[in-house]
Amino acid sequence: MKVLHISTHQTGGAALAAFRLHRSLIDKGVDSRMLTLDGDCDDNNVVCYKPAFGLQKSKIFKSTLYRLGIGIGRYWRMHDKARKGHECQYTYPVSLYRVEKHPLVKWADVIHLHFCDDFINYPTFFKKVKKPIVWTLHDIGIGYGGFHYKNDYDALLPYYKELETAFLKIKSDSISKAQNLSIVSLSQEMYDFTKKIDYLRDKPNHIVFNSVDSTKFQMFDRKQCRSELGLPQDKKILLFVSEYVEVQSKGLSLLKEAILPMHQENILLYIVGNHSADLPSKDIVATRYFGKVTDLVLLSKLYSAADFLVVPSSQEVCCQTPMEAMSCGTPVVVFPSGAMKDYVRPEQGVVCKDCSLESLKDGLTEALAKEYNREQLRNYAIENFSPTRIAEEYIMVYNKALDNRV
Repeated sequence: MKVLHISTHQTGGAALAAFRLHRSLIDKGVDSRMLTLDGDCDDNNVVCYKPAFGLQKSKIFKSTLYRLGIGIGRYWRMHDKARKGHECQYTYPVSLYRVEKHPLVKWADVIHLHFCDDFINYPTFFKKVKKPIVWTLHDIGIGYGGFHYKNDYDALLPYYKELETAFLKIKSDSISKAQNLSIVSLSQEMYDFTKKIDYLRDKPNHIVFNSVDSTKFQMFDRKQCRSELGLPQDKKILLFVSEYVEVQSKGLSLLKEAILPMHQENILLYIVGNHSADLPSKDIVATRYFGKVTDLVLLSKLYSAADFLVVPSSQEVCCQTPMEAMSCGTPVVVFPSGAMKDYVRPEQGVVCKDCSLESLKDGLTEALAKEYNREQLRNYAIENFSPTRIAEEYIMVYNKALDNRV
C-alpha cells in the first residue's frame, strides 16, 4: 500500500501527529511518503513542494494579483481589510498551488490529508483526485470558511463576514463533490461536530486518537530529574507545555490566576515553549521558564520531574501533551476539551467540570490531594496510544477506503 500524507507545515501539533503516523506506518511495512509546503526535514520520504513554475512564490506576481484584485488577490485584499485590529488564525481553501498534479499524488494509492489549508486548492483538488482520500481533522476549521477556533468565529465574524461567506461556499461546494473521502475524527466531540455539517454528514467517519512513542517519551526518577534540572524537591511542581505559551486559548494566564489563591509557597509552575522576552516580568506566581525544548530526553525529564501536567486549553481536538506526560508517568489536570475527556480517567488525573477559572481551581485542588501510580500511568499510555496500535487502526481505515471507492 502506498500512502501520501499532505501537510502544509512541518512544525506544530498537526504536523507532529502526521510525522509520527508516517514513521509508524513505515515500521509496519507501508510505503508512506509526506508532501509539505514548507520546512526542511532530514527524512528522505518527506518532500517539500516545488511548484512547476516559480510564479506561485514570486513576490512580483503576488503583488500584481493583489493590486489588481485578480483571483486569489481579491481574497488577500478582503482579508487585509477584515484583520485590521482583528487578527486571528485564518486560512484559505484556495491556493496558487496545484498539489493534485504532483507526481506523488499520482503515485499514491491513498491520499491522507492533515492540516492542508493554504496549500491544496479545494476546488481543483477534490474535483480531480479520484483516489481514496482520508482526512484527519486536527481542528474544527473544516466547519468554517477560514476560522479554526469557535472563540475567534464568535468574536470576529462581523469583520470577516464577506470573506467567511465566500470561503465557506468554496469549501462546502468542493468537499460535497469528493467521491472517495473518509474522515478521521480525533475525538468523539469532533465526530459529533462533523455530523452536524451538511457536506460531511454522509462521509465515512472513524475515531482514531493520536499516538505517543513510549521509547522516546520515557519515565525517569522524579527526584533525580529535579536534581539535574535544578528544581526544588520539596514543592508541588505544575508543568505547562505549549509551542507558543501565550496563545490565549491555551490558558496559561488562567492557570496562573488559579494558582494565585492557593498555598503558593508550596507550588512552582514551570513552562516549556516559546514566549516573549517580557513574559517573566508579568508573573504573579513562582514560575520558571525552559523555552522551547526539542530534545526528547530533556522533555521526558521535564515531564518526569513534574507532579502534574496542566492543560487548561479550551480549544483542543486531540492534545498530545497529556499522552506524552502519561508516558513519562505524570498525571494530568485538563479541561474537558476534545479527546482529553475521552481518554483521561480518574486513574490518570482530573478532567475539570468545565473550562472556567473556578473549575480549574477545583481540579487542581482535587489532583493535589491524590496519589497516582506512575507505572500504571505509563502502561496506560503504552497500551492505548502506541504508534503500532494507531498505525494498525489507520491501515484498517485505508483498507475500508480502498474497498469502498466509487
